[in-house]
Amino acid sequence: MDLLILRHGEAGRHSLSPGDSKRSLTSEGQQEIADLSNGLKSLGIKLDSVFTSPLLRAKQTAEIVTKSLKYKGKIEEIISLKPEGNRLEFYSVLSTLKQDSVVLVVGHEPYLSEMISEAISQSLQNKPQEGWYGKDTCDIYTS
Repeated sequence: MDLLILRHGEAGRHSLSPGDSKRSLTSEGQQEIADLSNGLKSLGIKLDSVFTSPLLRAKQTAEIVTKSLKYKGKIEEIISLKPEGNRLEFYSVLSTLKQDSVVLVVGHEPYLSEMISEAISQSLQNKPQEGWYGKDTCDIYTS
């Protein structure tokens, strides 16, 4: 499985208010993701699945990437990809996919870094965690 792990684009000032989930990408953030998407397109990336946090800035990021890559599938909003989400629940979602899938995951920090750290440590131990990697390890791409 190839995981393309992407933090949402620039979204302006962080807020602790309840409206933080509705923060949208800034124009700079939109351009940043458009540029990144063009890079993925030039590499010939073809997505099989796209998962995003339900927060607006992550959804907008996923939409920019999928439009650029002409992805025809559904962008799936996954509650466990929210900043306070449960990574084990998300790993369970990943475990249902084919091992040769190319998957885009759009989310937030520090969630994504923690997920990458767990994946790397499992890979280095050469003991794939059943349900997260299945029986094989996965390739990880980050931005």
